[in-house]
Amino acid sequence: MAIQVLSWITCAERTLTTTELRTALAVEVGEPEFDPDNLPDLTDMISVCTGLVTADEQSDIIRLAHYTTQEYFKRTHATWFPRAHHDIGRICVAYLSLAVFKAEPWLIEKELKISLDCARDPRSQIHISRLLPEYPLFLFAGDLWCDHVNARLHDDDLEVGHNHTIEFLSDISQIYCRTRVLLWLDSPSFARDSHNPETYYFFGNDRYPISSSRLATGLHLAVWFVMPHIVQKMISLGWPVDAKDVRGRTPLFWAVYFDLSDIVSLLLEHGADPCMRDQDGNTPLLQSASTVSVNSITIARLLLEKVTKRQLKALVESFLTYESCESYEQQELNEALLKAAARGYDGVVQVLRDGGADPGALIRRRHSDENKRMSIQTPLLAATTCENESVVNLLLDWNVDLDVKNGYGRSALSVAVLDGHEEIVQLLLAKGADTNSQDELGRTAFHWAANRYDKTLYLLSDYDPNGPNQRDFYGPTALHLASTQGNLRVVRALIAMRSTDCDIRDNFGRTALCDAKRRGHHDIIKALQNPAERLTDEISAVQITCPQAWTGVVCDVCMGFILSDETWYHCSLCRDGDHGTCDWCYQVGATLFESRA
Repeated sequence: MAIQVLSWITCAERTLTTTELRTALAVEVGEPEFDPDNLPDLTDMISVCTGLVTADEQSDIIRLAHYTTQEYFKRTHATWFPRAHHDIGRICVAYLSLAVFKAEPWLIEKELKISLDCARDPRSQIHISRLLPEYPLFLFAGDLWCDHVNARLHDDDLEVGHNHTIEFLSDISQIYCRTRVLLWLDSPSFARDSHNPETYYFFGNDRYPISSSRLATGLHLAVWFVMPHIVQKMISLGWPVDAKDVRGRTPLFWAVYFDLSDIVSLLLEHGADPCMRDQDGNTPLLQSASTVSVNSITIARLLLEKVTKRQLKALVESFLTYESCESYEQQELNEALLKAAARGYDGVVQVLRDGGADPGALIRRRHSDENKRMSIQTPLLAATTCENESVVNLLLDWNVDLDVKNGYGRSALSVAVLDGHEEIVQLLLAKGADTNSQDELGRTAFHWAANRYDKTLYLLSDYDPNGPNQRDFYGPTALHLASTQGNLRVVRALIAMRSTDCDIRDNFGRTALCDAKRRGHHDIIKALQNPAERLTDEISAVQITCPQAWTGVVCDVCMGFILSDETWYHCSLCRDGDHGTCDWCYQVGATLFESRA
């Protein structure tokens, strides 16, 4: 008993309470029930150690009596307790394998539903001590068993330990235990209360696929607990490397997600498919492009090596993904590069490009939001939208097409201007981006610059002095839009540009001054009017009504804010139901988008 007590106290991953250690010493490996008659007496445990061990009555902690003893065993534990981690891991697995922690499938489903309902609460407390108060080693075993198992897996003579671990991971009836402890307690969604170590706070997320008794296979869990030796052993025993969890994710996907390059390499060596899609359409390759970490580039290279060597499948999915038919592998590479570009992972982008991905590919993504136009992207558009300047620089160095448009017809330059990404605007202009590229409403980058006041307007005018006079499909120029929206600084900036024509009328005969009067922007009216009253508009300042509350809707014709007391018209068909016209534009003859001549 003395060796057991000393080895647990010295080698356990955390300090044990007296009750936990007594329970650990009483566990019988292979027995389905815990026998409380096996609990050793605390006095006997201390006495057999002949003064080396003491129990702190106040904290209920059992520990080595003196710091010199602690230092000694810390240095020499491999000599005194060579199988300590093996024994501790074996006891933990045996404890978690007790029948009490198992459950029938119907109970598992019920418990998981309760757990998921609990997770929807933004701050739910789970008291482990209330969950299973009669099993005090439950918390230690569930939280730290894998640390001890991993610590002894390098010993070649521990085949029995391997088998016990595999048996534990593969027993589907123990899913109750795994979901309650093995998954949750190790999840970053939990934060332990420092004042009460038996209280955990759960912050719900979607990291782990906890939703049914088909949670995952033992191989998935071996990956998650970072057990490469167990993974190797399970594969040698015939476990399928591409088995899927409840969300369709393979062990390789899990290994990529958790940045485990050694296990990724191991699974790939045994035939794991890097292009196996889950229920959301993601693959391990796509996941690698979505992750930035220490091993992300290494993992991307490993996956690419297997993808490029696989036999081409000639899988035609153009109606779902691309405008043209591409090989399955090329499609995977291009989608991965798009993800990496959107997240700013320039290193991964470089690796994918070297592996054959097309940096200029136009991709219609399969799993996108309800607005289908948002699903059409290129890596340049994605990087621009997410303001990833380093990736934009890479793509420009590769001479990608600057003027490819997204689902709204907007080029990367228009997107950068709309979002105010000044540095990217400068890069695109320097490479020759077309300032007159029109979107589906005929608007150019100048029109979108009129929405804001920043350096982008001046950058555009330096490259295209006549740009402010570009008209959209309804006739307004950038000056019209700035006047309608009450953007005085933009109006003044445009007027100061010698090329700006303040007298241009839209398709309905309205000038920028007319728009300013209609919206009640007095300062803009003064800025637009010259002393000679060079233009007489049909709406006088006396008729102006000051703006009230904004509804959050913008007229697609004049770009004016529609107020809460105004009538406006909406079309559920045009532009995927995203088209509205204010009453003023409607009355002067502005038709809805699809019916425009």
